[in-house]
Amino acid sequence: MTSFYLDTSAVIRWVLQSPNHYTDFGNWDVAISSTLLKVEFSRTLDRHLKLGNLNQTQIDQCIQYFKELSKHIHWVKIDDRILEKASQSYPHSIGTLDAIHLATCVLYEEEFEVGEYFLLTHDAELAKNANSLGLQVKG
Repeated sequence: MTSFYLDTSAVIRWVLQSPNHYTDFGNWDVAISSTLLKVEFSRTLDRHLKLGNLNQTQIDQCIQYFKELSKHIHWVKIDDRILEKASQSYPHSIGTLDAIHLATCVLYEEEFEVGEYFLLTHDAELAKNANSLGLQVKG
């Protein structure tokens, strides 16, 4: 079994088919992510619309694709354990939202049978911290 924790950067790049997106996206048995992804995804699309990078038709297509993808993701709600873990010190500098993703990813691996487990991200800061914690990273 192969499990992937999906960071927002990877999902956004795939949905928008941005340069350097992860080409094996969807090639896993289990996909996991924090409910934080839903907020970050919506905020990113809204920002692209307001900046004129995407039109409403493109936004609607992205939203529809994300709704379909969401049906196949095991969603982890942000709780006090995750916030406590995210508040701890990490080996390298990391922002708040990335710390929440990393904490969720680590705690999920500790609590569930994940098989071969990867963090899928395009965020260098997040990847550096995940590698320091012994997580396998793709993206």
